[in-house]
Amino acid sequence: MYDLLIVDDEPIAVRAIERGIDWSDLDIRRIHTAGDYEDAVEILDNHPVRILITDIEMPGTNGIRLLEYVNRCYPRVRAIVTTGHSQFEYIQKALQYRTLDYLLKPLDFKQLKSIVERAIRELDHERDMESLHRSYEESQLQWQRNLPILEDRFWQDVLNHRIRLTPDNIRSTIESYRIRLRPDLTILPVLISIELWHGSFSASEEEALEYALRKAAEELILRDDLEGRSVHDRNGVNVLLIYLAEGAEPIPQQQLTERCRNFVETCGEMFYCSVSCYIGDPCPIEQVPYSFRQLLRAERDNVTEMRTVCCAASARNRDIQVDIRLPAFEEWQTMLETGRKTEFLHAHDEWFHSLADSGSATPETLRAFCIGFMNMIFQVSSVHGIPLSELPIFGDDNDLYAHCRSIQTLSLWSARLTEELFARCRKLGRPSLRSPAIETTLAHINENLDEDLSLESIARLVHLNPAYLSRLFKK
Repeated sequence: MYDLLIVDDEPIAVRAIERGIDWSDLDIRRIHTAGDYEDAVEILDNHPVRILITDIEMPGTNGIRLLEYVNRCYPRVRAIVTTGHSQFEYIQKALQYRTLDYLLKPLDFKQLKSIVERAIRELDHERDMESLHRSYEESQLQWQRNLPILEDRFWQDVLNHRIRLTPDNIRSTIESYRIRLRPDLTILPVLISIELWHGSFSASEEEALEYALRKAAEELILRDDLEGRSVHDRNGVNVLLIYLAEGAEPIPQQQLTERCRNFVETCGEMFYCSVSCYIGDPCPIEQVPYSFRQLLRAERDNVTEMRTVCCAASARNRDIQVDIRLPAFEEWQTMLETGRKTEFLHAHDEWFHSLADSGSATPETLRAFCIGFMNMIFQVSSVHGIPLSELPIFGDDNDLYAHCRSIQTLSLWSARLTEELFARCRKLGRPSLRSPAIETTLAHINENLDEDLSLESIARLVHLNPAYLSRLFKK
């Protein structure tokens, strides 16, 4: 609804317009009245007037000045001019200020009401157009805000084969998502491998750090001369996709490698993690999943180097001989059972150091170690009645092979698991991981040093075969 202002220096003329027309069937909210220029300006400045009916001839300041003020300050007001003079100069001046219509007195109220109705229709149309324009601007703004999400969704579909990877289908998918990608782009993928978090973070904290890390990759690797997007794959893998336009000069390999090295160093300093970058081969969009799988294999095969930058081509050319040499788990188990923690950890660290120095470690080596180590821990724990679920570092992890990502992560995990095992024994009041039979034997000897002890008598005490007890005791 709209406010209407009637301006005339004759109160009778104002009342005649105000009361002589039935305004109830029009979209008029309120009628204001004024007798001169100053009163009219005050009303215009303090009320949302959208329709003005004004006389031109008023004492002091005429209606032309009011029209000039309205045209300058309230150009959206629809003005209707009334006058008792028919001189052309008045009409000409009124039309200069975009007057809606011009009426001579005495007024034809039916005609005036019809002009006001036309003004209301114009205002309604203007309002509808403004609403439509606002809706369009809001939808455009929403689309702009959603562009990163839509682009992420497109790459998720590509990486996970949720769309048919043909040029025509890729083009139609890009058009349906309305994202600013060209179907003929060449993509250079860079896998960002988070190898180790330097600290204990909750899942939400790690998620926030990963997001910051991806944004840092865009800033430090793309900089100002490259375009691209970092994507978080649904399997938890981070990858930076560099867009190379057709005919554009490719970034030199050495320069890209240096940028990745700078990013790797920054992650260690700012994001509390060890990161490696695996640079793929440039390829069209439909071949991105294949290049991505190559990078995942390169990451899987790299178990010796952390915080490194690796090119896919050099990773493919690397000739690694599979040589699975496992530690003597039986000797390690003896160290655990006899409480020789320091000796065990020394042997443990020495083996991992020699494995790293050999340069021949493979994922198969680490997995074989993981299986042998867990078998040893299981035997020691079961003998002493320690449920594996009470070793948090083991019981809370459903994927044992997640620890086989690198030599360092596996070394840290196995050492921490050993610490947990000894801590559990201390909690149970046992000085070592020796079996209960050996503990009972030692206690019996210490309590009966003045007695004539024999192997047979002690074996009967612990309900074991004397030969087996002798071997176990020596061990």
